[in-house]
Amino acid sequence: MSTDNQPRPNSTTVSNEPVEAPSTRSDTISRLLTMPIFVFPDSWRLARSQRSSWRAVVNGSELPGPIAHRVREVVARTRLWRSEQSDVASELCTHFADGLGAGRSADELLKSFGDAGRAARLIRRSKQRARPMLFQAYRLTIRLIGLSFAGLLVTYGVLLVMFNITRPTIARNYITEINARTSVEVKGNPAWPMYMKGIGSLGTIPKVLTTNADPVDRTPESRKAWERDSWPQSPGSPRWNQAAEWVESKSDAIAQIRAAAGRPSLGWQLSDQPPADYDQLTFEREGKGPEARQAPEDNPPLIKLLLPQLGEFCQITRIMLVDARRAAELGDPDRFVADIRTICGIARHADQPTFLISRLVKVAILQSAMEAIEVALPTTLLHETHLQQLAHTLAEFDDAALCLDLDLERNSFHDMLQRTYSDDGRGGGHMTKAGYEYLKQLQTFPEPGSDLSDDVLSSAAGPLTIVGLAPRSEIAREATRLYDVAVSESRTPYWQRERSLLDDEMAFIDQSSIKSMRYSVFRITMPAFGIADRSMAAARQSRDGTLVAIALEAYRRNRGVYPASLDLLVPSLLPAVPIDQYDGQTIKYRVYTERSSQIATVYSIGVDRTDNGGHGPTSTLDAPNISSFRAPDYIAALLADPAQRDHYSGDWILYHSHETPPALPPTDPAAVTPRQ
Repeated sequence: MSTDNQPRPNSTTVSNEPVEAPSTRSDTISRLLTMPIFVFPDSWRLARSQRSSWRAVVNGSELPGPIAHRVREVVARTRLWRSEQSDVASELCTHFADGLGAGRSADELLKSFGDAGRAARLIRRSKQRARPMLFQAYRLTIRLIGLSFAGLLVTYGVLLVMFNITRPTIARNYITEINARTSVEVKGNPAWPMYMKGIGSLGTIPKVLTTNADPVDRTPESRKAWERDSWPQSPGSPRWNQAAEWVESKSDAIAQIRAAAGRPSLGWQLSDQPPADYDQLTFEREGKGPEARQAPEDNPPLIKLLLPQLGEFCQITRIMLVDARRAAELGDPDRFVADIRTICGIARHADQPTFLISRLVKVAILQSAMEAIEVALPTTLLHETHLQQLAHTLAEFDDAALCLDLDLERNSFHDMLQRTYSDDGRGGGHMTKAGYEYLKQLQTFPEPGSDLSDDVLSSAAGPLTIVGLAPRSEIAREATRLYDVAVSESRTPYWQRERSLLDDEMAFIDQSSIKSMRYSVFRITMPAFGIADRSMAAARQSRDGTLVAIALEAYRRNRGVYPASLDLLVPSLLPAVPIDQYDGQTIKYRVYTERSSQIATVYSIGVDRTDNGGHGPTSTLDAPNISSFRAPDYIAALLADPAQRDHYSGDWILYHSHETPPALPPTDPAAVTPRQ
């Protein structure tokens, strides 16, 4: 019988063979994926009813055993959907049935059919291409996700290898270079050994002088009384007699400190460990026995350097202030001037070598000397010769000495780069594992028993810093640019600034999540340049105000009255009238008579950019607000707020020949927020 007259499994004729029921384990997703696209429901139900199991199709084909086995093998290996497998089984059965009908043997048909696996792969590929567009899109999406994930894994693996096998190259020893320059700059005997002798002779300051309770309240009067009785005490405070008696007993040590302060060079050698003689002095002063010393590293990070001399300089400055106040109380101008010049010498030595923290300490020490001078000026203590000596001493601190000098900060940053990044020999490189651990130590200090998962996640994120952080060459260029901006801004007077360029630059980095991440290394290690700049600008204006005050008092001593104008001081007492930083005009001066006494006020118009006639802020607690730079548009908004206006209004009083300068009255006492 011809096979053409036999019903085929894939025809529309319903077979009498038993049809295997569809599997009930088929889930919803499988049913959705096998649903034909753009088929009406009735047609779909008809196709569903006619669909049979592919095994039933093969079993009902009455093919010879070897051929039926081959068909089952091929269909099973296609791993197609059930409906597709039924179609494939029908097509294969028809193919082999046609061959048998043509008189070909089973062996011949199987040989010509070829390998079952290859046939299954070809059939699977063909059927998948014919599937609906929704499935094709789904399949492509899965493949893309898989490829992307595989690509990410490969990329992470490459980064992991780069992160772990590369090491930082520490090519420069910055400490050796700085110490070599210091040795060359030392002229004569260095001052530090002489300071050591004086500090050793001073011993420990009595605790009765340095221990102080908090002020009773936050009022200006209470705070002023608290400051007078705090170390270093001022005449008239409850503990002044004890402080004066103690400094009198240390006259030999103070003489040694004066001699040291007169030396041109400090001669301090940088190290990550304090000098042995200083360690010994510390143990003796604290009443402790000698302890084992750690050997200093040959090339330690600059950020790990110890600068214990700065703390010592601050302490002996306080001692010299007490001695200067004692000299003023006793009417001894030579001793007073010697103490002030000693304090200025200490300030100069604190800036050797010039780190940012060293310069800030210098500024603080110099401010204390100027405050002591201004207290003594209205009295009869100082004569013309003394005034000249003080003026010459202050004039040595020119503008360059009171601006940002970031050369060693640049060295510190590049030293950090060479300890964290690799070096490709051309200025480039990427973050290394050693550098990543180093930065983690700088930024955070985990407490014992911290969650292990945090450490695991942190370690896993390490290789990603290679692509997440800016490369070495880029971050070095950006750091150099920002250091240049900071130095340039520090040399620009307030009246020429519309805004703080450095603050704008840092705000721009912080507002961009990408830049904030790429330059996070710089943000971790960057000092607060803005605060430092404002401190130095205040010191420059205070120096100018004190020099004008010295000239005014010299004029009054010669002529019995204050001059009507500062122009009368030029050129005999001043080379030129200094500039007010807030408007670029000459510094402001007011002289008036009160109770038959002349009173002189030297001032700047301050942050509100308004000349208030020499009247300071309503509260003396707001004095720091008046001197600290803020952009004009920002301060305008504060002055428009009734709750903030009085905190930023008033002149910056640089010198007042009376004890308390006049202050602005409150504009609206009910609206002003009290200072805490």
